[in-house]
Amino acid sequence: MAMTPVERLITAANCQEPDRVPIHLRLIPGFSYFNQWARTSGKKEISEDLDLTSKLELQLEFFQQWPDIVPMINGPSGYGPVGLVSLLGKKAPESGAIASMHQSREIIKERLKEAKIPNPDTDEGVLKALDEWQRYIDHLPSEVRHEYGGLVWNFGFGDPLGSVATLLSYPEVFRLLYEDPKFLHELLEFYTMSTIPWIQAVEQVFIRAGLTPPRLFTAGEIIPMLSPIHAKEFCLPYLSRIYGASQSPIKVFHCDNRVGHMTDVITNLGANVYFGNFSDYSVLKQAFGNKMALMGNVPSVDILTEGSPSDVEECCRWLIARCASGGGFILSSGGGLDPFGNTPLENVNAMMRVGEKYGRYPLSVSANTPLARYQAVMSLHFSRKSEESRRQEELHLDDIAEQTCLGNTAKVEKAVKEALEAGINPEDIFREGLCPGLARATTLFYKESYFHSEMERADGTFQMGITALGASFKPEHFRGTVVIGSVKGSIQESGIRLIQVMLQGAGFRVVNLGAGVTPERFISEAVKTGAQLIAMGVYFYAHTKFVEQVTHSVQAKGLAIKTLAGGMGITPQVAQELEVDACASDGLEAQEKALELIGQN
Repeated sequence: MAMTPVERLITAANCQEPDRVPIHLRLIPGFSYFNQWARTSGKKEISEDLDLTSKLELQLEFFQQWPDIVPMINGPSGYGPVGLVSLLGKKAPESGAIASMHQSREIIKERLKEAKIPNPDTDEGVLKALDEWQRYIDHLPSEVRHEYGGLVWNFGFGDPLGSVATLLSYPEVFRLLYEDPKFLHELLEFYTMSTIPWIQAVEQVFIRAGLTPPRLFTAGEIIPMLSPIHAKEFCLPYLSRIYGASQSPIKVFHCDNRVGHMTDVITNLGANVYFGNFSDYSVLKQAFGNKMALMGNVPSVDILTEGSPSDVEECCRWLIARCASGGGFILSSGGGLDPFGNTPLENVNAMMRVGEKYGRYPLSVSANTPLARYQAVMSLHFSRKSEESRRQEELHLDDIAEQTCLGNTAKVEKAVKEALEAGINPEDIFREGLCPGLARATTLFYKESYFHSEMERADGTFQMGITALGASFKPEHFRGTVVIGSVKGSIQESGIRLIQVMLQGAGFRVVNLGAGVTPERFISEAVKTGAQLIAMGVYFYAHTKFVEQVTHSVQAKGLAIKTLAGGMGITPQVAQELEVDACASDGLEAQEKALELIGQN
């Protein structure tokens, strides 16, 4: 007997076999993709001033093309994370209160002493959020309410450690893991105790209306940045409590990072669905077993947007063959469809056809070798062992390099001073001691022996080594100067910080402008610091226009400055269109390209 789309989705989420593999279609929040479809289909577009009923009905009309999937439409936005906004002195929840508003640990420590956990029954901001959810429910067509309940919506919350990192900054959190873990636990506890009643209050709005609660969703990119030991201490206890307090039948953990080194952490978070990019799902299927369902992971850009329908079909068929056996698999993109409508509808339809043709249980499809483009995307964030890396591993590191890598600040300070007293050239101490130590830390990072917190310790020790060189260290000892930052519209800073450390390990002076950097600031800081290279991080394709503005400005002003771009929004084809001098898919490639562009490899 055929299942309903909701039954099919919930069955797969519970790691059981439904009648066929369910398909999930996620649009990035907003109406850009919908409106692109509307323009090409002769349908009415959604504008901000359109009434709520019409907005909901038009989105649902888009999903009527595929009656066998559960729609996912826009819900209320701008609420949360409720616990941390109060630490900024703001009412909770408030849209945009957290983004790019880093506070010092001293300030937050003082505020934490006085902070109150928002009460969902009395807090003005929370009550406003609940009223908004009720308004959305009231405007949902009755037949949709009956068929899908609240599962047409995602209800998102920030993962605890990632939210704290947004408040304090990622580098600061990585330092706190070692320097003040007690304070970090206090912050995480406050956030968790604030988030649980908020989630429960929202779910009660649905339950009182006789509806299934919405899908619970969080993105926890910070978790794989840690060692498994740190993840088990600072992530697992808090996320598992939050997920455990929810009554939603679909609890999704999303991560745009590799997670193969900590599958035991991921499968014990309390979510029942893993949704992400950059991990080989055939490997995760073996590691997860029936502990957690997999949702994904057709690469959103390289295959679903830039590939052909046959590419999509081949990738989807391989995923079903390797991941759907025994149930627990939901076919989907690795992230969302292109927010500006560049994902061809014919490619979406190709994914739907494969699910219909090959996804029926019992399965009878086989595929041994994944699509080459899928393999390429899955390798983006995996270890890249160069000949230089292997040679470095075989060398006996001197005391400065070894202690720099280990993050032993006091020992490096002493070793540098002793080296100076012994008459060793200061440039050699920098180039052959401190830099190789940081480079070794980078190698260990790509071997998944080091994580972001260990990289922070190594970099702090590296900086102490330069300080210990004192006046003997000259600016010309650097290979060159790089100005780095993520472009306007992006608040992601952890990747940029990591690239900074890796470039420093190559001997560069790096000026990190942080997140959300305007084209004008990239140019002005590069001119001010005498930089030879501007390196730009791009998380979404929509932000590539700012990269183009930088390259055009460099050309128009006749500046002798090279440009480098990388991140999820950049592919070699896009980089060529933007006229950047080079693009990089990871930190090692960024390091290599920087050396090539500045001409000191």
